Amino acid sequence: MTDKITLNVGGVRVHTTRTTLTRIPSWLNDLITSHPPPPLDEYGYIFIDRSPKHIGSILDYLRDGDVALPDNQQHVREILNEAIYYNVGGLIDLCNASIKIRIIENDLKMLQIIARSPRPVLIIHYGRMEDMSLIFHPPDTASKFESRYRKWFDVYFKQNTTPGIDPGLWSFSIHDDRTNVYTVVTAFDSNRFYTMIMDAVVRFQDNRNLLQSMQDNLEQEQDEDM
Repeated sequence: MTDKITLNVGGVRVHTTRTTLTRIPSWLNDLITSHPPPPLDEYGYIFIDRSPKHIGSILDYLRDGDVALPDNQQHVREILNEAIYYNVGGLIDLCNASIKIRIIENDLKMLQIIARSPRPVLIIHYGRMEDMSLIFHPPDTASKFESRYRKWFDVYFKQNTTPGIDPGLWSFSIHDDRTNVYTVVTAFDSNRFYTMIMDAVVRFQDNRNLLQSMQDNLEQEQDEDM
């Protein structure tokens, strides 16, 4: 069996190898090794319904375990979106480390991030960007806040566009597909925001640990009954 593989990514032919695609756990690895085989186009190439813009960065990381990211933050965010889609964990971490604050542009993008993220997602719904210094008191900053919680969450910022809520107020939401937890905290002013979000994160972690413990106990009981 030849090691060479041609992909059709959004109408663009991309030449690579099975070795590259299966070197690191990813969606592409699962695609290549799946049964039944992946869908082919009319020329017999594996078809992927995705923009080809950053497929080169994805393949470079799969091949080498590293890739040079561009200086342009928007391009890094685009690569991050592709890394999330292709489920390349190391590249996701690399992009996250390069991005100071990740901004979600619209509601559709927010839903896509929540659906595709392999980890819980913490979204800060901010009011006015100039209020950052009120919310995150020096020496803390928004980027330091993101770094602090990155161990447990994918942290994003999105402008507050919820109908009926004062656009100057801040809120946040926590989304966790694994434990099916969805939390929205009512918008409030900057004086209470920082304390309440930290309390909510602690409660979320406690609930998550409790659910995991209950699941482990249930599985143990099922094993004992067999």
